[in-house]
Amino acid sequence: MLTSFPSAQSVGELKVILAPLVGLHPQDQRLLFSGKEREDADFLHTAGVDGKSRIIVVEDPASKERKYEEMRRNEGITKACQAVGIIREDVDKFVEQVTSLEKAVNGGAIVDQGFLKLDGVEAKGEAKV
Repeated sequence: MLTSFPSAQSVGELKVILAPLVGLHPQDQRLLFSGKEREDADFLHTAGVDGKSRIIVVEDPASKERKYEEMRRNEGITKACQAVGIIREDVDKFVEQVTSLEKAVNGGAIVDQGFLKLDGVEAKGEAKV
């Protein structure tokens, strides 16, 4: 890939220009010129880069590890959200049952004991409520 840029730029500025072209965030890039990695604060012209120079862009190995860790963290969050969603569905079903039970009781109907299983749970004070 051939790209031209002013040699008065810093390596950090060049990384910003190259980011959309190479698909790597500037922090994830390593720029090599004449076999040496160049720091973001280095200016291209002081490093000897001219119009015929070749600069090699490689992905920083540490960025691969960061991406992997982020992917694992996001995977855990996704699983937790799915579990909460399943519980929410169950709670919504119970809300419907409780609402219909409440209407029946308020209407004077005798309620089937199956709906009152929670009453048999042993607990005291706030836990019972």
